[in-house]
Amino acid sequence: MRILLVDDHDESRELTEAALNSAGFIDVATAASAWDALNILDIWRADRGPTVDLILLDIVMPKMNGIETCARVRKDERYAKLPIIMLTALHDVESLSDAFIAGATDYIAKPFTLVELVARVQTAEATVAGRWERNPRASSGGQR
Repeated sequence: MRILLVDDHDESRELTEAALNSAGFIDVATAASAWDALNILDIWRADRGPTVDLILLDIVMPKMNGIETCARVRKDERYAKLPIIMLTALHDVESLSDAFIAGATDYIAKPFTLVELVARVQTAEATVAGRWERNPRASSGGQR
């Protein structure tokens, strides 16, 4: 499973990536901004297949926040059903509601535990695996 981790804070991004790696998720791409993430996803190249299987997306980022990023990703047909888990220090209902309206499938409140992160990623992985079993061409391949 290829994971895209998007967080503008270096330390948070590095700690989350290390946690994912320690749980066996070794195919992790990282982005420090929404624009970097959209480039990794090849959002402007619809002629290519999906580049990731799951996105972990921080909500609070400069220039383009995670909610707007999520909405842009969802407009790309290749990523219409991709699991997007929002990472957020925000606890207000409006932000969470906006994230789900934009297309988020789940969220994790910061700070989070390794157990919670791994459980949510494993749930997303099972969802993706089930979709691949029904449509093998939907896979972007890659390791766990």
